[in-house]
Amino acid sequence: IEERRKKLNEELQQLFEKLDGFLENNKYIEKALSLDSLEYVVNFDPDNKRPLDDYRKELNELQAILQKVNSELNPSYNISLFKVACRSFKDMSIAHINRLINSFLHQMRSIMMNTIKELHEEYDEISIRLQKVPDTPEDLAEMLQYHEQITQSETERSKRMESANERFRFLEEFKYNLENEDFSYRFETLQMPNKVV
Repeated sequence: IEERRKKLNEELQQLFEKLDGFLENNKYIEKALSLDSLEYVVNFDPDNKRPLDDYRKELNELQAILQKVNSELNPSYNISLFKVACRSFKDMSIAHINRLINSFLHQMRSIMMNTIKELHEEYDEISIRLQKVPDTPEDLAEMLQYHEQITQSETERSKRMESANERFRFLEEFKYNLENEDFSYRFETLQMPNKVV
């Protein structure tokens, strides 16, 4: 009996080693599945100041995992005595990874559009103030001083516009579907410095 028990234990251990090997080979999915699609993205860049390369690296890793799940994870496996069904797990994994990717891209769009909206509002305010006709020499002096301030601060606004444009190109690189309103608002804001200065 002791010898039979020992032999049975060895056989069971071999069976479970094959199952453990299967789990180990698919451990690459764990990183993506352990992330919350909303919380992780917000915590990834809470101040919206991380470089685009950090986003690119993260998205490329997620896309590589997604590609591997799509191409390498079969709907089912026969591992010795075990039949491992993976169809629903595969579908759930693909959906989760896609949510992560879309959350990153949506955050990038939000950062871009917030910058563009801020710039649009600034240029609107500048335009309104510069259109006001001065009534007195003091008003004229004040307007000239304001124009000088605008000219000096244009470099900072240009940098913010370029940052928004880089984010726009980033979204295009990852084939994120922007709405027509995003395009038109961005284009309108890009034209505003020419109208103001």
